[in-house]
Amino acid sequence: MGRAAWVALGLMGACKPVREAPTDVDAALRGLWTAYHDEDGEALAVVVDAIPTLVDVDALAAESAWVDGQQGPLTLEEMALAEGSEMVPEPEEAVALFTVSRYPCAMDHQQKILVYHDQNELYEVYDGYVRSYIDDAAAFLAGGAAGAEWRGDIEATIPTVGSYSYGFRTGIRRVEGASVPAVVTRTFMERVAQWDNENATFEQDYQIEAYLDVGGDIVHFYGVWRDMVVGWMGDMTTTPVARTTVNQMFKWDRRTAALCAEGTPAQSP
Repeated sequence: MGRAAWVALGLMGACKPVREAPTDVDAALRGLWTAYHDEDGEALAVVVDAIPTLVDVDALAAESAWVDGQQGPLTLEEMALAEGSEMVPEPEEAVALFTVSRYPCAMDHQQKILVYHDQNELYEVYDGYVRSYIDDAAAFLAGGAAGAEWRGDIEATIPTVGSYSYGFRTGIRRVEGASVPAVVTRTFMERVAQWDNENATFEQDYQIEAYLDVGGDIVHFYGVWRDMVVGWMGDMTTTPVARTTVNQMFKWDRRTAALCAEGTPAQSP
């Protein structure tokens, strides 16, 4: 998706997904990342089914309830799954954050939102957003394809810091065999960000998201590993940058809930 302004189906190589239920959030996020390209989908379903046991999804039904925190780093081997990226993998530099939230939305509409071609029309957070589809996204929405991929370019501005642009690649996959309807998206930076501020950098970004249908609501389980220096504000290890990042992740979900309530978009992609 190329997430807020703070902001493929290939071979797994030697990094094999583990078909055991994760016992904590960190293991679940890394499990989703590595299992995304698992051919039969079994490992992905195992992780998705574990998510409601790792967070209190009932408590998340309360208005404005959400969970956030930090998880462990990706390994070099796991980062290598971002095939075709110009990022230089540095696990110790990519700070890991996660959020979990719940909001009213039908799964079919959530998928329309995710696949919609102009995310800036929906969320109004970018200076520029362009997406090009690698696969037939309409076939995915119609149920004729298990997944789809796209790449895109984003231009964005952080007030008092500067403007930047970068390229990303995203895939979406329907989770077969899970106990609840679910989709998983995976995004990574293909082209490292270019800034108009020499004191700002954005060199690594890996994202994994699971969307589960729980009681007619969406539970959004979202992890990011990011290497970003935001000028005078500091890097991802500082409270202002880390807090703003997770707040933007939650704000994105509130906007998604509003889009669902409005029935926007009416068509996709």
